[in-house]
Amino acid sequence: MLNSLTLAATFVASTLPVIVLAAVVVATAGVVFKRWREPLFVVAVVAGEVTIFVVTTLVVHRPRPNVVRLDHAPPTSSFPSGHTAASVALYGSIAALVILFGARIAWRRIALIVAILVPVLVAASRLYRGMHYPTDVLGGALLGFVWLRVAMYAIFGRLGVESSQRTPDASGSAHRRLEPQGR
Repeated sequence: MLNSLTLAATFVASTLPVIVLAAVVVATAGVVFKRWREPLFVVAVVAGEVTIFVVTTLVVHRPRPNVVRLDHAPPTSSFPSGHTAASVALYGSIAALVILFGARIAWRRIALIVAILVPVLVAASRLYRGMHYPTDVLGGALLGFVWLRVAMYAIFGRLGVESSQRTPDASGSAHRRLEPQGR
């Protein structure tokens, strides 16, 4: 049972699913926002994470744990965990868009929970499957999170949306308008 669950958790952060989901999010963001900033944000986060991951694995030649592995070991080194970094970057970028621009607090909360829960499950699955040391998944999580924040700052500015762009909805709670920021 755990083998199947951890395989599924590993799959959601594998290369092909990440590329497909990122492409869907980029296309959806382009249609929803009708401007370049939000789709560019997702592309920058995912592409930047992959670039940093590959460069780091070329510099750090840490062997994988000497345990029985449930997966075939890719040619990259053990540090950092690319699956964990990819899950933090991709699901974090989706959550950032929902949190920054979503009108309903329920959707913002769900997006935040998913952005936390998926990387935790991915990290745990990579440990269970014998592919990484704990410091590898922590390094991957840190890589994904730091790059996510750098891209968010570079593309959206300080906190993403200025308080002057928040408007109350029918329930009186503040949400952010989907209008361009004038940059």
